[in-house]
Amino acid sequence: MSSELDDSGKREADFLKQLANPKRLLICSHLVRHEEDVNSLARKVGLSQSALSQHLTRLQNSGLITFRKEAQFRYYSCHHRGVTLVIDLLKGIFNQVDELETCISSTSCVPLASIGSAGSNAPQTAGR
Repeated sequence: MSSELDDSGKREADFLKQLANPKRLLICSHLVRHEEDVNSLARKVGLSQSALSQHLTRLQNSGLITFRKEAQFRYYSCHHRGVTLVIDLLKGIFNQVDELETCISSTSCVPLASIGSAGSNAPQTAGR
Protein backbone atom coordinates (compact mmCIF):
# COMPACT_ATOMS: atom_id res chain seq x y z
CA MET A 1 0.00 0.00 0.00
CA SER A 2 1.36 3.39 -1.01
CA SER A 3 1.80 6.09 1.62
CA GLU A 4 0.99 8.79 -0.92
CA LEU A 5 -2.41 10.16 -1.87
CA ASP A 6 -3.84 9.24 -5.26
CA ASP A 7 -3.04 11.67 -8.07
CA SER A 8 -5.87 14.09 -7.40
CA GLY A 9 -6.55 13.40 -3.70
CA LYS A 10 -10.21 12.92 -4.71
CA ARG A 11 -10.61 9.49 -3.11
CA GLU A 12 -9.23 10.73 0.20
CA ALA A 13 -11.28 13.95 0.08
CA ASP A 14 -14.46 11.97 -0.62
CA PHE A 15 -13.68 9.68 2.33
CA LEU A 16 -13.16 12.64 4.67
CA LYS A 17 -16.25 14.40 3.29
CA GLN A 18 -18.42 11.47 4.37
CA LEU A 19 -17.00 11.57 7.91
CA ALA A 20 -17.08 15.38 8.11
CA ASN A 21 -20.82 15.34 8.78
CA PRO A 22 -21.34 15.11 12.57
CA LYS A 23 -24.26 12.67 12.29
CA ARG A 24 -22.43 10.37 9.86
CA LEU A 25 -19.36 10.41 12.10
CA LEU A 26 -21.56 9.50 15.07
CA ILE A 27 -23.27 6.74 13.07
CA CYS A 28 -19.90 5.28 12.09
CA SER A 29 -18.59 5.46 15.65
CA HIS A 30 -21.53 3.30 16.76
CA LEU A 31 -21.24 0.89 13.84
CA VAL A 32 -17.49 0.38 14.30
CA ARG A 33 -18.20 -0.99 17.79
CA HIS A 34 -21.08 -3.30 16.91
CA GLU A 35 -23.83 -4.07 14.46
CA GLU A 36 -27.05 -2.09 14.84
CA ASP A 37 -30.56 -2.27 13.43
CA VAL A 38 -32.11 0.94 12.10
CA ASN A 39 -34.50 1.53 15.04
CA SER A 40 -31.79 1.13 17.65
CA LEU A 41 -29.33 3.27 15.71
CA ALA A 42 -31.92 6.02 15.14
CA ARG A 43 -32.52 6.29 18.89
CA LYS A 44 -28.78 6.35 19.67
CA VAL A 45 -27.91 9.09 17.17
CA GLY A 46 -31.08 11.13 17.64
CA LEU A 47 -32.40 10.98 14.08
CA SER A 48 -35.70 10.04 12.53
CA GLN A 49 -35.64 6.81 10.55
CA SER A 50 -35.97 8.71 7.28
CA ALA A 51 -33.06 11.06 8.07
CA LEU A 52 -30.96 8.12 9.26
CA SER A 53 -31.79 6.21 6.10
CA GLN A 54 -30.38 9.04 3.96
CA HIS A 55 -27.12 9.02 5.93
CA LEU A 56 -26.89 5.22 5.81
CA THR A 57 -27.40 5.26 2.04
CA ARG A 58 -24.56 7.76 1.58
CA LEU A 59 -22.24 5.78 3.82
CA GLN A 60 -23.13 2.53 2.09
CA ASN A 61 -22.70 4.02 -1.39
CA SER A 62 -19.26 5.25 -0.30
CA GLY A 63 -18.33 1.75 0.82
CA LEU A 64 -17.87 2.79 4.44
CA ILE A 65 -20.62 0.61 5.93
CA THR A 66 -22.35 -2.63 5.04
CA PHE A 67 -25.58 -4.31 6.04
CA ARG A 68 -27.04 -7.76 6.27
CA LYS A 69 -30.71 -8.51 5.96
CA GLU A 70 -32.48 -10.84 8.35
CA ALA A 71 -36.21 -11.24 7.68
CA GLN A 72 -37.53 -7.67 7.33
CA PHE A 73 -34.69 -6.11 9.35
CA ARG A 74 -31.40 -4.63 8.18
CA TYR A 75 -28.40 -4.74 10.46
CA TYR A 76 -25.65 -2.24 9.69
CA SER A 77 -21.97 -2.43 10.59
CA CYS A 78 -18.69 -0.76 9.75
CA HIS A 79 -15.58 -2.84 9.15
CA HIS A 80 -13.77 -0.22 7.07
CA ARG A 81 -10.25 0.02 8.46
CA GLY A 82 -9.91 3.69 7.49
CA VAL A 83 -13.05 4.64 9.42
CA THR A 84 -11.85 2.72 12.47
CA LEU A 85 -8.45 4.44 12.33
CA VAL A 86 -9.96 7.93 11.97
CA ILE A 87 -12.39 7.40 14.86
CA ASP A 88 -9.63 6.00 17.11
CA LEU A 89 -7.36 8.91 16.14
CA LEU A 90 -10.06 11.48 16.93
CA LYS A 91 -10.75 9.85 20.31
CA GLY A 92 -7.04 9.92 21.11
CA ILE A 93 -6.65 13.54 20.08
CA PHE A 94 -9.65 14.77 22.04
CA ASN A 95 -8.81 12.67 25.10
CA GLN A 96 -5.39 14.36 25.16
CA VAL A 97 -6.99 17.77 24.70
CA ASP A 98 -9.38 17.07 27.59
CA GLU A 99 -6.51 15.89 29.79
CA LEU A 100 -4.46 18.97 28.90
CA GLU A 101 -7.36 21.31 29.68
CA THR A 102 -7.88 19.56 33.02
CA CYS A 103 -4.17 19.79 33.71
CA ILE A 104 -4.07 23.50 32.91
CA SER A 105 -7.01 24.23 35.19
CA SER A 106 -5.59 22.23 38.12
CA THR A 107 -2.70 23.04 40.42
CA SER A 108 -0.92 19.70 39.91
CA CYS A 109 0.08 19.54 36.28
CA VAL A 110 2.27 17.09 34.38
CA PRO A 111 5.01 18.99 32.53
CA LEU A 112 3.95 19.69 28.96
CA ALA A 113 7.15 18.13 27.60
CA SER A 114 5.98 14.70 28.78
CA ILE A 115 2.68 14.89 26.92
CA GLY A 116 2.89 12.95 23.71
CA SER A 117 6.59 12.15 24.09
CA ALA A 118 6.13 8.49 24.97
CA GLY A 119 5.88 6.55 21.75
CA SER A 120 5.03 9.56 19.61
CA ASN A 121 5.10 8.87 15.89
CA ALA A 122 4.81 12.52 14.98
CA PRO A 123 7.60 13.76 12.74
CA GLN A 124 10.06 16.02 14.49
CA THR A 125 10.65 19.47 13.01
CA ALA A 126 14.25 20.34 12.22
CA GLY A 127 15.80 22.67 14.77
CA ARG A 128 13.78 21.41 17.71
